[in-house]
Amino acid sequence: MTDWQVTILFYSALHYVDALLDDMAGIHPKTHTARNTLVTNRTAFAPNYMKLYNRSLDARYNLVVFTRKEVDRIIEEDFVPIRENARVLLGLS
Repeated sequence: MTDWQVTILFYSALHYVDALLDDMAGIHPKTHTARNTLVTNRTAFAPNYMKLYNRSLDARYNLVVFTRKEVDRIIEEDFVPIRENARVLLGLS
């Protein structure tokens, strides 16, 4: 179950990123590679996003099992900063 939680966290972050890229520059990346490059070059939360991206790959393709404590840490250390930063930049907070 935690593998899906990590994957859902990543895709939630992806949608925040897509909303920001659209709002900032009307950009709509078609691939993860393109999005990762844009995130790295245009946001302060790139390290958080890339960690979530990699954790999601681990969950989906490398069959890594995350503990509840690890998922809680991923939420607090990586997802929340992306969500909060994006909400402020999008004028939602």
